[in-house]
Amino acid sequence: MRYEKTKIYFDGSHYVGIPHTTVDRRYRPKPKEEEFDEDGNRIKDPFAGKVWTEMTAEELMFFPDEQQEKRTAVESDSEGGSQKARRPEKPLRKRVTKGSEFSRLYEESRTMKKGERRQFLFENMRKYFRSDTDAKSYVEKKLQDRHRAMIARRIRFTRKAHLNAFNYFATFTYADEKHTEDGFRKKLLKCLQNFHTRKGWKYMGVWERAPKTKRLHFHGLLYVPEGTMPGELFEKRDYNLNTRRMQTTIQNTYFNERFGRCDFESVVRVPMMYDRAVGYILKYIEKTGERLVYSRGTPMYLIADVEEKDVLTRMGEENRKLLLVDNFECWDGDKSLGRVNEGGKERTKKGN
Repeated sequence: MRYEKTKIYFDGSHYVGIPHTTVDRRYRPKPKEEEFDEDGNRIKDPFAGKVWTEMTAEELMFFPDEQQEKRTAVESDSEGGSQKARRPEKPLRKRVTKGSEFSRLYEESRTMKKGERRQFLFENMRKYFRSDTDAKSYVEKKLQDRHRAMIARRIRFTRKAHLNAFNYFATFTYADEKHTEDGFRKKLLKCLQNFHTRKGWKYMGVWERAPKTKRLHFHGLLYVPEGTMPGELFEKRDYNLNTRRMQTTIQNTYFNERFGRCDFESVVRVPMMYDRAVGYILKYIEKTGERLVYSRGTPMYLIADVEEKDVLTRMGEENRKLLLVDNFECWDGDKSLGRVNEGGKERTKKGN
């Protein structure tokens, strides 16, 4: 027996397969959210419930287009001014939806404790609901959705990190005389994108602010192929303001000259250092709310056929997953791609 088109990920110690299933997942469009003004009053659609029919060519002659109306108004003003005083324009009302307002309030309350944040969200969302029960139910559901999304992001990052062989944990910080904060974001990402396209680099990481100085910097895992590191790596001994001790770091001349400061740490020799680097980045996912940054095409799964003899046991919810042997054989139909640790990993298809 063979499990075809199995999604395979690496959890840090074992390869785990998810057999392919055919599930009919039909697209379900989301219902349009109601719009509210700043006071929480519903903004009614003036065209709701009306039936419209297509106009004939003769009827359209009595409804000039918008540009024609503007030209007529300009000509009237140039000839002697309008006869009637124009009506004062109504001030534009800010339109919000429940979802957009919840997202804004959620970001504002990021530094609050859980109970304080829940109460803050309820008090500010209450005006959009008819009762306290409806408002509390909505806030609780949204918080659960956010929590599930955060867990999904952590899982996605962990599987990508373990499946792809990164060899450096790096931190990039900018100097005020070289960049602004926005310029640093754009220039560093563009630099990493160019190295990914031209030299085969891979990267994944997150933006973070220092607790005391609030200075923006980037933590990331890098895969730098041999012979593609720009500049020179050198050791530098300086004082760490956080630990209040002297430290020795490895820096790079190329990135120091262009951005300000960088720290490189090799993570290929000691597995514990790799896990520590992954955990260090993961703790900022919920803390900062920043989006994770990935190089294009960074896979999360291997996609291959797996034989029954390479399955140790079933695991997971309802035994849907397969625990595989360490060096299982990858297949593409009747064609063997080799053992996963003997070149088969590079020859398999990849998936996100």
